[in-house]
Amino acid sequence: MNQVENFGSILRRLREQRGFTLNQFAIYAGVSNGLISKIENGKRGTPKPETIEKLAKALKMEYSELMVLAGYSDEKEKSSSDAAIDSANELIHYLEVLELSNEEIVEKMDFRVDNLRLTPEEAMEFVDFVRVKRLMKKQNGIPLP
Repeated sequence: MNQVENFGSILRRLREQRGFTLNQFAIYAGVSNGLISKIENGKRGTPKPETIEKLAKALKMEYSELMVLAGYSDEKEKSSSDAAIDSANELIHYLEVLELSNEEIVEKMDFRVDNLRLTPEEAMEFVDFVRVKRLMKKQNGIPLP
């Protein structure tokens, strides 16, 4: 069995373990059900890292873990955009899942712009900005990532 078929069968098993139909999984991942079907059936090559990231989010698993299962080296460093996405997801988790205060979030996270650390006051302003923007989007019925 080659690497593509192996990843496809792994992806199918993970999808089924989470109780997703092919269509549900495609919707949650934001990719076409045809693409997922081709991957699972070994008719499509290993997906790009961007696609694997979407699949990992839908499966509620670590991006790096799914990258390894797809045959990418686990020793590759995450790009700065991957790190930024992780930081944004961490912030959203603190805001909406754990419902932490701005002060608690600033204590837990390291806020940087161009490798310069934000002051606590700047970080508080940023967290407040993100909180307000997400609230406004929710109130206006705009889907949030």
